[in-house]
Amino acid sequence: MWYVIQTEAGKEQELVEVVNKVVEHRVYTRCFFVKRERVRRVKGECVVYTEALYPGYVFIDTEDPEGFYAKVRELPQVTRFLGSAEGLHVVEEEESALLAELVDGDAEDTIRLSPVKVNGEGEIVECGGAVGRFWKNVVRRRIRDRYVVVRVERGSREREVLLGVRKL
Repeated sequence: MWYVIQTEAGKEQELVEVVNKVVEHRVYTRCFFVKRERVRRVKGECVVYTEALYPGYVFIDTEDPEGFYAKVRELPQVTRFLGSAEGLHVVEEEESALLAELVDGDAEDTIRLSPVKVNGEGEIVECGGAVGRFWKNVVRRRIRDRYVVVRVERGSREREVLLGVRKL
């Protein structure tokens, strides 16, 4: 089951490294944060970079949340535990399933750029990756800026997720 802890935005990798170094792996399966690839222009060139999908949030996959909490509650990299001062906040199954679908088994827990093909009017006519899986849910397209926004509904929650694209 997935749980979430909070750290400073931009310090997610540092917390993951500390947890992997300090906490025995018998207490948890993995510690990670979800990233997404984006594209920005630098001096006219498109440059790919990654950013945290949820800045400041790190996920823990564990079947022993109390044991994990006991090991990490004093780490200075942990800003706070969500949900309760007594333990870890459970990530809803729908949310963890959505994140797993977006990441699609990527070894670095990164939502990769989705390949898209556009016609002469700039409309997407073909797409793959995360955009392809959520094509019917696209609510905004900014192909020139190399992203689309999809609206996804999981359980009782609805959210918009920005996904990076690359033109074919």
